[in-house]
Amino acid sequence: MVINPSLVAVSKGIPSKGSHFPLISSNLAINYQYNIGVILALVGIPANLFHILVLTRRNMMTSSTNIILLGIAVCDVLILLALLEVAYGFYMLQLSIGQRGCMPPDSYFRMQLDEVTRFLSNATRSLSIWLGVALAVIRTLIVRNPMNIIIGQLSSTPSGWIVLLLTALLCFPLPMLAFFEYTIQPYNDWKPPTACNGFPGNYTVTRYYKNENGWFAREDVIEWELIADGLVNQFIPCVILPLSSLLLVFELHKMKRSGMKLSSEHSSKRARTTKLVLFMTISFLVAVGPIGIITLLQSWLIEQPGIVQTLSFAGVIFKLIMSFNATIHFILCFFMSNHYRETVKGMCSRKRLEFSVDQLFTVTQAKSVDN
Repeated sequence: MVINPSLVAVSKGIPSKGSHFPLISSNLAINYQYNIGVILALVGIPANLFHILVLTRRNMMTSSTNIILLGIAVCDVLILLALLEVAYGFYMLQLSIGQRGCMPPDSYFRMQLDEVTRFLSNATRSLSIWLGVALAVIRTLIVRNPMNIIIGQLSSTPSGWIVLLLTALLCFPLPMLAFFEYTIQPYNDWKPPTACNGFPGNYTVTRYYKNENGWFAREDVIEWELIADGLVNQFIPCVILPLSSLLLVFELHKMKRSGMKLSSEHSSKRARTTKLVLFMTISFLVAVGPIGIITLLQSWLIEQPGIVQTLSFAGVIFKLIMSFNATIHFILCFFMSNHYRETVKGMCSRKRLEFSVDQLFTVTQAKSVDN
């Protein structure tokens, strides 16, 4: 969900070089995209910050599952923060158009911030998806091989940190290629039109544009990059997650039928974990799968701008669904994990106790002063 570099360039009278990203023709669709996105971000960021606070409690950091959930929560916060930053840039762009050229062009820092935001958005989305895949695969392996000591170690806290680190290292190269597609270069000096008020005499600022960066901006490189993104970040996860979930459900059902019953506590916990994985699978299939199809079609039909614009319009909807998905992980964990709920209740009870003690101390101190 990043502003097309060529859209920014054209709107400010800058020659557009290397316009490889599809434009969304409907201004109404863009407005809805960012308005709804801002609402989701304003709700999701506080929820995920509290989610992180819960997951970092000592009694929660006891398994790889919670470590991976912590990584997903951090990704969700960064995704939503990037969405706010991009929405701000879009609103400033609209304001600039409304003022008919009286707003100064973006500074070098602002344009670099846009590129960093684009990188973080792409990288954290990829990382969040693959952490979800890792969560499902690890759970499936443990349930299918309950007597395997080596696989059993995957549930440990150190294993969670290792999975988090390795997944991050594998997810960052592809967004890094996109980050190097453009360099920020000075174009000319901008002077406010004579009809604009509020500027001092002889006011000028440097106008910048995004220039193609050699090999990284070659059309064939970008085409393969789009194909790889669609395969790695959309299609493959949407194959692995359903398979892992089905295998997990099958193994639990097989253990129940064969009489290998676990304690009621373990059975209940595994059932809730299965539901959590299934909900994650559904959310990825609804959002990530269609985006993968759209990404691949865009790479194949890059010379058909009309079709690409239509696909981009559809992509807006599914990207909003992904943003919505980033806001609900706290709710899923709260309703599907007794351990999580007990931790939240304990945190709230502790806060209430601290508040009651402070209030009692204040009242006692006030009475002492009166006496």
